[in-house]
Amino acid sequence: MMQLQVIRQDKSKHPFMRGMLAHKLMQRGLSFDQAYQISKDAKSYFQEKTEVTSDSLMQSVDELIVARYGKELLRTLISELFPSGKQICVFRRNATSPFSKGLLTQSITAAGIKPEEAYKIAFDLEADLIKKDILRISKKKLFEEVFSTIKKKYSPHLAGLYKLASRIDELDRPVIIYLAGASGTGKSVMSTFLAGRLGINKITGT
Repeated sequence: MMQLQVIRQDKSKHPFMRGMLAHKLMQRGLSFDQAYQISKDAKSYFQEKTEVTSDSLMQSVDELIVARYGKELLRTLISELFPSGKQICVFRRNATSPFSKGLLTQSITAAGIKPEEAYKIAFDLEADLIKKDILRISKKKLFEEVFSTIKKKYSPHLAGLYKLASRIDELDRPVIIYLAGASGTGKSVMSTFLAGRLGINKITGT
């Protein structure tokens, strides 16, 4: 069976990978379990095709999200910009990235907190920042807010685990993790899982 190729707007073709799609869905706000499930659904949905445009893929993914989780969740994911037209930005040194509930949720689960509870922490934190009109926050300050919440809501022990898991983000040197294996063994899925747990926000498939 030929591997599904995704045709981007610049006409370039790239192989469809469940892990990469799951990573993108987590950036939109889905939990790891939700993103992984939708990526599996998408693979099954397109199993008879050899090519699909990126626009068609994302449209179908939205339909799959509605079918499995409902329209309300999809509306939350689509609303990446706040009603004011502004967006929370997280910065560290010279790098800036948009606030992502999905990625923050994954970093919180590294402390042993259930995904649904971790997502609520991320959701409440985002709502609090918007309420206070804080649309730019350092990664260090964001970590401190999460650390404090976990310590108060759960225990100093879990907060300590979160701090330990987050230390990788404080390293001055780049961290590169290389996963190898035969096709179809779950490399992209595992890389997505590791990236979420370790706070690595870039995955490259080869």
